[in-house]
Amino acid sequence: MKTDASIPDIVKVSVVDGHILERAAVKLILADTEVERWHMAPGVRKVKVRQNGIVGNLFLPPGPGPFPGIIDLLGATGAADLRAGPLASHGFATLQLAYISHAELPYPTGYFGLTNDYFEEAYNFLNSHPEVAKDRIGIVGLCFGQYFTIKMATEIPKINPRCLVGVSGGHFSMMKNETGFAHHCLIEYNAKKPFDTNIPVATKHFLLPILDKPDRILQVGKIRCPLLLIAGEDDQSFPAVEAAADIERKMKEAGNNHLLTKISYPGAGHIIEPPFFPLNKSSKIQIPTMKTKFYQLWGGEPKAHAYAQEDSWKRILEFLKQHLAVN
Repeated sequence: MKTDASIPDIVKVSVVDGHILERAAVKLILADTEVERWHMAPGVRKVKVRQNGIVGNLFLPPGPGPFPGIIDLLGATGAADLRAGPLASHGFATLQLAYISHAELPYPTGYFGLTNDYFEEAYNFLNSHPEVAKDRIGIVGLCFGQYFTIKMATEIPKINPRCLVGVSGGHFSMMKNETGFAHHCLIEYNAKKPFDTNIPVATKHFLLPILDKPDRILQVGKIRCPLLLIAGEDDQSFPAVEAAADIERKMKEAGNNHLLTKISYPGAGHIIEPPFFPLNKSSKIQIPTMKTKFYQLWGGEPKAHAYAQEDSWKRILEFLKQHLAVN
């Protein structure tokens, strides 16, 4: 993940002799060059936020504002500038909010220990910022961040977002209690039968049973603002497609399904990033309390996943501009 949007990526582009299979050695390079890929438009400002217990970074678009605001929540692996820089480049004052797996939070990696007050404080900070349009706040969440996106809108009365976006996530808690390790079910399973560290693990199947536990599921019938859900149909990490279907069913029962827009992409995996990031089909990760790393299978096929990233980004921007536009 992109950890610092203020530093460009250096991309090497090469023309080789003949067709090269993935990961094969390149024998002859005919020509090559390096290009910079920036994740912040000229004039975007990145400001560290350490106020009233909040840990994050605020990305402000160029100009005086006021700008519509976005709270950006990534997954259980922690905070990064993955979306915040690009969102600010499109005119949104974006608070990239840390809530788990951050060195400046008083909890071990992978452990969630915050209360609702933390999220309320973050919302109030952004909503009262002089360069942010008051009451023009949206919330965007990826993976575990989608759960907190929905939770902020349904369980914290003083938070009133204009719209919500969830990517590759759900409406249920991966933790057994209000606080705890995010990968609770994986830790429990590994204690009984350790993972083979050489075989990629599709963790989606460990999370599916939670959909049958009402005490772990948020009441999406309480949502009172537009909600956009994005899911990859080849997601091997999280049951995002199944969760989206359950959200739709529950919202239909509650009579608020007119607020829901649901999009799923065949062949797309879990890590649906802004456009032109390469597909990360699997990677070695460390689960707290496990002594060794194991291969996490994320899923996705290169062409289909690339299309999903490009198309979903356009739809997310259109959705945010529609519901957060400042007159």
